[in-house]
Amino acid sequence: MMKNVYKSGIFLVLCLAALLLVFGCTTPGPATGKLVVGITDATADIENVSKIEVTISQVQVQSETEGWITLSSTPKTYDLLQLKADGTTVLLADANLNSGAYNQLRLVISKVMVTDANGTFEAKLPSNELKFAGGFDVNAGKVSVATIDFKADRSLHVTGKGEYILAPVVHLKISKDSSIEVNVDEELEIEDGEIEVENDQGMDINGNVEIDVEIDENEELEIDDKGKIFSKQEIEANGRIVVGITDAKGDLNTVTSIMLSISKIEVQAAESTEGWITISSSPQTFDLLLLESQQKTELAADANVEAGSYDKVRLTISKVEVTDENGTTEAKLPSNVLKINADLEVNASTTAVAVLDFNAGASMHKTGDGNYILTPVIRVTTKVNADVNVKVDNSIEIKGGTARTDNEVGMNAEGEVNIGAKIPDNAKIIIDERGIITID
Repeated sequence: MMKNVYKSGIFLVLCLAALLLVFGCTTPGPATGKLVVGITDATADIENVSKIEVTISQVQVQSETEGWITLSSTPKTYDLLQLKADGTTVLLADANLNSGAYNQLRLVISKVMVTDANGTFEAKLPSNELKFAGGFDVNAGKVSVATIDFKADRSLHVTGKGEYILAPVVHLKISKDSSIEVNVDEELEIEDGEIEVENDQGMDINGNVEIDVEIDENEELEIDDKGKIFSKQEIEANGRIVVGITDAKGDLNTVTSIMLSISKIEVQAAESTEGWITISSSPQTFDLLLLESQQKTELAADANVEAGSYDKVRLTISKVEVTDENGTTEAKLPSNVLKINADLEVNASTTAVAVLDFNAGASMHKTGDGNYILTPVIRVTTKVNADVNVKVDNSIEIKGGTARTDNEVGMNAEGEVNIGAKIPDNAKIIIDERGIITID
């Protein structure tokens, strides 16, 4: 079998060798191998760009039995175009691994700097996590090699304002029972074994990496004030949903803070058979009493979705912390999932908005032994064709639009959410040893 010397292009080399002594390592046992990661460049010239400096802060692989395994956590910076010009492959990481099955490779990219005729600028990535699917085996006493060949010319995009976006496109090849050598110039010579995976993978505008995916070179991309990447064509064809969180006034006696943490926000299309659509998966925490005192509505989700009717909003609440004169304690919820019926009509190139106005005074309850329970009571209002302005402090201003929903919903002790439901203020509430809430 012929040896291939990778001297052009950008690629990452993952080599697992039980008997590999190339880097002065001791020979591992028969059930382990060595993973070596290198980086180089095999891409066409990019007009007007002289440098693309990528800083990789972490390299990991995922084992079916051990989970994610870190190969390197030392940040390293590479000029992709210089690697191409020099025709070199540079070591990125190496580590001993147990033999077995591995199903994913992940790079964490902390920064990308692009230099052109006007200076050096930081590029925006849809996601700093580049996670490739593709299973491969590590056999005892054998070598597995993965090459990740970056296509810089297909990865780099420019907005109408001249801002750079890097959405990586790579060619992934993984082979087992291979071999690797390093010459005097530290260039890697790879002899492929049995190829297990070979495909192109790319990152879309939302940061997802999939096979045969890339952002079209003619796509008109922009970056908003929050750093979010969006496609002008997509906005024209789709609509926008904005979800805001606020708090109505309520009497909470000695409570000074209610910190509500939301890990996910989803919507569901009316009569949909495709399930829930995630419009925010970034954990967020809102101080309900601060929102009430400042009389502001804070942005919770802002996403482009397919035009159509949506009739449900779902919040996943990860934690509620209550502060009073005795300190801070975690409140109990009957359910961490808050599913709300709401009429959201999303028209193309327009904005639909839902405001969830928590009534903290009606939502918060206290047991006889001093524990707090939150059974959310919320006024839900929605509008179609609204004008929504997101301010620098993350508050939103809503103008115009046509009202669609104006209901008060509440959660009962079983965690169900219905119009008009709430637990009475004078109810005797008990949390048993299993954490189950009952009303006596």
